[in-house]
Amino acid sequence: MAIYTEESVTRVSRVTEHGILEVQREDMVLRDGEIISREYHRETLNPGDDTTGKHPIVQAVARGVWNPENVGAHSAETLAAIAAAHAERDAALAQVAAKQIELDAANAAAAAKQSQLAAKQAELDAKQNALNAAELALANKQVEIAAEIVRQIGKPA
Repeated sequence: MAIYTEESVTRVSRVTEHGILEVQREDMVLRDGEIISREYHRETLNPGDDTTGKHPIVQAVARGVWNPENVGAHSAETLAAIAAAHAERDAALAQVAAKQIELDAANAAAAAKQSQLAAKQAELDAKQNALNAAELALANKQVEIAAEIVRQIGKPA
């Protein structure tokens, strides 16, 4: 019967000049001592991150590398990056707001034009109705005249 076991190897693969730890973990499944499966995991830890629950090697390296200077420098860099991102976002929002104002003005102008066109259409519809009424009156008058002509023709002289 085969015996299956699991092993995990954790190491700090790199420490950047700013004290960021790059950690690798390799999880292996072994059958009778031979590796049959392998999975890799990576993570980075920034100066000042909580290392509770991390592998003791990672905690030891963090204690040795992280000092008030690089924790403070990383915090300052992080805050500066956040401030820059906020400034960039605020600038983008200002551009969006300006575009929205332009769109609102264009929509208001289009609505005013639409109102003018609707008023013009109502005016044209009223004129068309007047023409239709005049045409009907003319047709009725023609019928009356035709009836009168028929009556006049049909009278003995």
